[in-house]
Amino acid sequence: MGTFPQTIHFIGSNMPRRMEIAIRDLDVEGTIPAEIDGAFFRAVPDNAHAPIYEDDIALNADGMISRFAIRDGAVDFDIRYVQTDRYKAEKEARRLAAEEARRVAAENARLAKEEVERLREERRLAAEEARRAAEAQAMREVAEAAATLVRQVEAHKALTAETQAPRAAEAMVDGGGDAAAPPHDATAPGEPEESKPRKRRGAKKKSLTEPSPPAT
Repeated sequence: MGTFPQTIHFIGSNMPRRMEIAIRDLDVEGTIPAEIDGAFFRAVPDNAHAPIYEDDIALNADGMISRFAIRDGAVDFDIRYVQTDRYKAEKEARRLAAEEARRVAAENARLAKEEVERLREERRLAAEEARRAAEAQAMREVAEAAATLVRQVEAHKALTAETQAPRAAEAMVDGGGDAAAPPHDATAPGEPEESKPRKRRGAKKKSLTEPSPPAT
């Protein structure tokens, strides 16, 4: 479009200045203190060309810098456009480069999408790291619990052994030492019954008073 839309962004105090100026030795009322020596800058948007779209805003256009330079009690004033590649191309063409505007918009959209994807990836990695840390902590807690249980079992075994040892010793003393050995004529384990010696039937016991037979 060749004219500025009559919206709040381009009327009144927001009306684009569309000019670069330099004024030296502004009129000063009073006296500027000698301690004031420097410059005051102001950055504002200012459309050098009418926008493409009716509902566009001034922030999508060119940037302008104004300056009050103060030195030795004198004041100079300057306004300059920011010399971007876009501004230079449009100044040379004397119009707003619609194609360039679309390219810039597409590039901005791409960068915004990449930033969103980057943030999502960072959140995903952070969540994954937190999950791994939680799993590692859980495994450490399980290992510590298992080690504690093993120590408790070993302590219980040691205590049980200490308690049973005196009782076993007392039992051995009361029983006269080791258990009595089996009689000699007892059948050894696994030995058949026939292997035991038997007394002859009908044999009479020799009397101690029976006379001995005469010697021949």
